[in-house]
Amino acid sequence: MMITVAVAFTLVAAGCGDSDSDAQPVVTTTTVTATTVTTTTVAVAAAPVQQSGIVTIATPDGEALAATIELPAGTSADTALTVVMAHMRGADRSTWDPVIDDLTSAGHATLAFDFRGYGDSTGARDTNLDVDLAAAVEQARANSTGPVVLIGASMGGTAALDGGAALGADGVIVMSAPANFLGLDGGAGAGRLDVPLLLLVSQNDQPYVGDLTAIAAATGAELVTFEGSAHGTNIFSTHDADATTTILDFLADIA
Repeated sequence: MMITVAVAFTLVAAGCGDSDSDAQPVVTTTTVTATTVTTTTVAVAAAPVQQSGIVTIATPDGEALAATIELPAGTSADTALTVVMAHMRGADRSTWDPVIDDLTSAGHATLAFDFRGYGDSTGARDTNLDVDLAAAVEQARANSTGPVVLIGASMGGTAALDGGAALGADGVIVMSAPANFLGLDGGAGAGRLDVPLLLLVSQNDQPYVGDLTAIAAATGAELVTFEGSAHGTNIFSTHDADATTTILDFLADIA
């Protein structure tokens, strides 16, 4: 579902927030009921960001999400494709740093955000991932009229699969995503997508390779596997060039 959010932003010189470098994979057999958020507040439209920097995105249920926006050089920033980046569990938005320069050099904008309770964002961890992702997409659309592509690692990938169709994404990329997490159904969400879908996973990263193989078989999505067992954005540490090139090629077909 599309969620309208209010956004307050402040550009600062500081870098990303605290990072938990020991990101742990999520066991897909765990079942947790997602919290349902209801709000009757009429939200103000997100304000466009005119330069790269750190912004604060307000969610409809009162949380403040920290995000870093990087815009490509030139006058095309307000029409550029924007990649909305959703991190994995136990990490934060800084885990996308290895690929951001390559994306902006290719003419794309990026919006990497901390889910609530992670990094510099307020709130309780591992709750309302769908609300946070929707708020980030709303901000991306305020910045640019170009396509919006979601990229998510592990739990962020499940959120992207589950909500991609409802959010009107123009493409979805997932890395090591479980089929189900916190009440979000990535397999069913993938079936609702009618836009390009790219699945990235390490060959020995169980059970995620099994989950994404099944989704690829059911949807016809492109599945790319890498040697080893690196999980989520840790794939950039082991196969940076190959993973980045694969992502750039995928985006080039959408932009």
